[in-house]
Amino acid sequence: MLELLTGSGLAMAAGLNAYIPLLALGLLSRFTDVLTLPAGWGWLESDVALVVLAVLLAVEVVADKIPVVDSINDVLQTVVRPASGGLVLAAGSASQTPAVTDPATLGGWGWVPAVLGVLLALATHTVKSVARPAVNVSTAGAGAPVVSTAEDVSSVGLVVVSLLLPVVVGALAAVLVALLVLAVRRRVTARRARPGGRPGGRPGAPPPELAFKPLRGLLDGWMSGSSSAFGAAGASGARCSGFRRAGDRGQVWLESAKCASDAGRGESGPWAGSLPGAAQVVDEVAGQA
Repeated sequence: MLELLTGSGLAMAAGLNAYIPLLALGLLSRFTDVLTLPAGWGWLESDVALVVLAVLLAVEVVADKIPVVDSINDVLQTVVRPASGGLVLAAGSASQTPAVTDPATLGGWGWVPAVLGVLLALATHTVKSVARPAVNVSTAGAGAPVVSTAEDVSSVGLVVVSLLLPVVVGALAAVLVALLVLAVRRRVTARRARPGGRPGGRPGAPPPELAFKPLRGLLDGWMSGSSSAFGAAGASGARCSGFRRAGDRGQVWLESAKCASDAGRGESGPWAGSLPGAAQVVDEVAGQA
């Protein structure tokens, strides 16, 4: 269980920075006794791998602190970070560390550790990539280097905690899940708030069949000769002033008094000509919602 938590912490660190946990595994395995990589992972501590990872880390650290560039980098890293997460979970969960002296218990899991690492890194990356544009907008870009530095430090901290105190990773994973849910809800809410975010009309507008249901009821009452609002308005001799659209909800309501008795006879107003003309007007207005 501890080896799985160790690898999971490394995978979450890769979601923040793809190269920090990979470079850490290589350096610690080559130059210290803190970590021993399993058979087949010795390439991580080779000269070529360490140099390449160091160069990529330097580029990542700089790019992630520049507004706009950081968002472009997040798009490119959507593949790199999950891939790194799969590698470090597979390697880390099979490595000997101060907390894990017998990591052989995951030997029969096949590709499960790698897949789990991809998912954990992708979840962390999603939270990061969703939050960063909001930070840039709210701080006019000034918050990018501060948040990026905090993410790099957090990635290093996750590596240290995963190797020395893997039991803490379980609590951090729960926090990650909560943040992921909030990030997804935030994105969904923002998408619905954009123009065209809801099919069939303006954002937040109810379907036409709901928006016009009260108006259709008034029309039906008037045409049937019942004592509705139309009848009251007609008795008072009010003139029909037409329709108006309420911009906040896309609903249509009668402006001012409803219709005079002469409009009821089809002699004036927007329904002049015939009673069926009233239904036609309602249908036309409803079709524009």
